[in-house]
Amino acid sequence: MKSNSSVLMVVIFLIPLILQAQQVPHQFSNGEVIDAIKFNENFEFLAKKHGTSQATVNCNSGATSDPENAVYTSIASAMEKHNHIQINGTCIENVKIDFAETHHGAVH
Repeated sequence: MKSNSSVLMVVIFLIPLILQAQQVPHQFSNGEVIDAIKFNENFEFLAKKHGTSQATVNCNSGATSDPENAVYTSIASAMEKHNHIQINGTCIENVKIDFAETHHGAVH
């Protein structure tokens, strides 16, 4: 009987630690001025937790897409399959990112 209660106490003690380990390092409130370092630390945490899939978007005139090598001419096209985007040139495109749909955002 004593062993069961000891196991239960350990489990009860570990639950808050497990839940806390799954949260981003910094929480922000609506209207709060945030520090860029803390904001970037949250992104780094999520990238490590979920992994990254990198792509390049080339918005220079005359550029061509090569999706097999993760090179695109549209931000929306790149974000359909990747969660880490490097943009070259000036893109003229409206992009809506909805983080509620997937862990890395969905483009509409």
